[in-house]
Amino acid sequence: MKLTNLRMLITGIFTTPVLVSCIYSYEPYEATPYEPQFSSIDEYTYCFDDQYEKEFDTLPYDYIDDYTCVEPVYLNLTVLRDVVGVDMTTPKQIEKAGKLYGYSNHLFTVDELNGIGIWELNYKQTTQIGYLSIPGVTNLSIRNDVLFANSFMDLVKVDLLDFNKAPTRLKDVFEYDMFEANRLLPVNTYFYESDMNVTNGIIIGYKETDSVDTILF
Repeated sequence: MKLTNLRMLITGIFTTPVLVSCIYSYEPYEATPYEPQFSSIDEYTYCFDDQYEKEFDTLPYDYIDDYTCVEPVYLNLTVLRDVVGVDMTTPKQIEKAGKLYGYSNHLFTVDELNGIGIWELNYKQTTQIGYLSIPGVTNLSIRNDVLFANSFMDLVKVDLLDFNKAPTRLKDVFEYDMFEANRLLPVNTYFYESDMNVTNGIIIGYKETDSVDTILF
């Protein structure tokens, strides 16, 4: 039925046009990447601040999801900025392989959020010869024998010609979005928004409420 015909039908049955305006003002709710859909506002606000209650308590929800609310685990910024180091003696297993970057006769493998593995390439075999500990790293680039990598909001520079030289760190080069940490959580697991405070440091993991066990990313 066309919208004009529907309006005429409703207007003819009811003496007030209020119902018509309600029908045409309704828009289906679509959850954002950080807002799960729940069956009631009580379930929704369990993970998020009370500010959402007035906005969402009249919205219809299509289904019920099982979920777990957790608390963030923080790394102090001072500690974070002291962690970066180079270990050229002890190979370390790559937990979550990310970007690969070939330079000269070396291969650099991003171990997401943990560091960068360094491999030596030759025609016989590939051997890991070192590891850069860089918390929060997800990307790297190399130019003029200098490796550049992100460390959450900072930029780290490593001299590839002298691994004994301490890496340098440029602070607050990138914007840090702590809500991005939700992307790293298991499916149907969400942070309490009220617990997410950038002054506490960087979110590096989570724990269930009232639990001492922590899980790091």
